[in-house]
Amino acid sequence: MLFNRAKIFVFSLVLCLALGPTFVQAKDEAPLSYENVEMGVKINCPDSWFITPGDKVQQALAKGIADLTSTESLKEAIKRVGVLVMFSQYQFGSPIEYNPNVALVTEPLSGSYIDNAMDYANASLMNIKTMFKDIKVLVDPKMIKLSGKDAAHFVYEGTMVRGYLEIRMKSSVYLFIKDKLGYTLTCTDKVDNFNNNVAKFEKAVNSLEIK
Repeated sequence: MLFNRAKIFVFSLVLCLALGPTFVQAKDEAPLSYENVEMGVKINCPDSWFITPGDKVQQALAKGIADLTSTESLKEAIKRVGVLVMFSQYQFGSPIEYNPNVALVTEPLSGSYIDNAMDYANASLMNIKTMFKDIKVLVDPKMIKLSGKDAAHFVYEGTMVRGYLEIRMKSSVYLFIKDKLGYTLTCTDKVDNFNNNVAKFEKAVNSLEIK
């Protein structure tokens, strides 16, 4: 499914762009949160991390996408993928090798062959295997409850390649369907640093509210 492939492509690019859009830093004593009342979702930012609004991430992608893919159909599909918010340990666009992050992304599912969260997870994993090198599935897709709703979860490692740069990363992926939209929540970091952020990842995931 092209939209699903575009969503995975967005995940692989979003932290490779050397841009610095608007950000807000969460404070330890008063964690900031993202809430979309219309969509009925809310999630807290990890303590002391940065919040980048989805529209800023989309703008950065729009500016840099031409340099990163020549596939016109993929460029068009990416326009349909909605980045709602991204939380990151460092300011978005910081000159570092990889920025640990939590991202919430949506895509339309109407007319697709996906009927439930498990279908969605399997389709996502299939596309991940085409987008990254040396994929290793650490936790197979399984059904879970997320904010009391049916969802799916899996964990994988993969190598992201951009030019001569190769980064081995690990991602914990949560997926659910609501009102004909697919939602994907990812917690991603370099493999050798992932465990250092597990507590923050889990706290953010557990704060998710789906209304």
